[in-house]
Amino acid sequence: MLIELENDELQATLNTVGGAIESIRERETRREHIWQYNASLWPRRTAVCFPICSLLSRGNYLHGGISYSLPMHGFLRECDLRAERVEKGRAVLRLSETPQTFAQYPFPFLFELDEQLKESGMEITYRVTNTGEQPLPFSVGAHYTYALPQEQKDCWFRFSREQHAGRLIMENGLVTGKSGDIFHGAKQLSMEGLFDDGAVILEQKDFHTDYVSIGADEKEWTRVVCKGFPYLVLWAPKGGKSPFVCVEPWAGMADNAGNDGTLVHKKGIQTLLPGDTMAFGQFIQVTPYPTA
Repeated sequence: MLIELENDELQATLNTVGGAIESIRERETRREHIWQYNASLWPRRTAVCFPICSLLSRGNYLHGGISYSLPMHGFLRECDLRAERVEKGRAVLRLSETPQTFAQYPFPFLFELDEQLKESGMEITYRVTNTGEQPLPFSVGAHYTYALPQEQKDCWFRFSREQHAGRLIMENGLVTGKSGDIFHGAKQLSMEGLFDDGAVILEQKDFHTDYVSIGADEKEWTRVVCKGFPYLVLWAPKGGKSPFVCVEPWAGMADNAGNDGTLVHKKGIQTLLPGDTMAFGQFIQVTPYPTA
């Protein structure tokens, strides 16, 4: 189901299937900030990762001595979330366990996706509640596709301050280590050739910024502010021709190579005690444009 949100400045279209954002556009200029999905360019689609981010080391995991399988990024992307609350500028979507999810993930849970238009963008909160009687291991992450203002080679990511951080090294989709400093004190990364070796994955513990901006020349196009996520993934399909990029805050990560296959040992996994709730957030700022 599609849900239309609007305020005086913006219009947005949400999809209950997978929690996708189909559109965030400025009312006055009609400028679109979300890539308009085209299966011929990129057939796979993920908007929200849950209950895992990325891959499991063995393609499955162990819990209570039983083996379970989960697809890359989990099952939420295939689910039709329930519209619990819909207002002019806000929607709250929910997902809880079903017999189908139990076959892959034997835990009771409540997942809430709270999306609200503000004057300058969209505020999104991801809430996970443990409704069961045992600890809940989980991950959650965003995977939205942002439209580029120009060809990818002419665009950049910009950060709020100079950086010194390495990227996680991946082999066959699993974490094997960390590179040396890829920033060398810069606060901007050109997208030209940036994804030749795959996604740029950064750990927030050694990467410090208030936001990530997408832009070209000296103009910012879209700014993403992440709240509470320990990892940031910058990604686009290889080849350097993609009309979109992803700025992905994750509370979770691809498995470490050689992990023992137990879900609670998966890299970046979060744990909730019975009755507890954990929340993560991001703000997608589109207007007015911040200064560089």
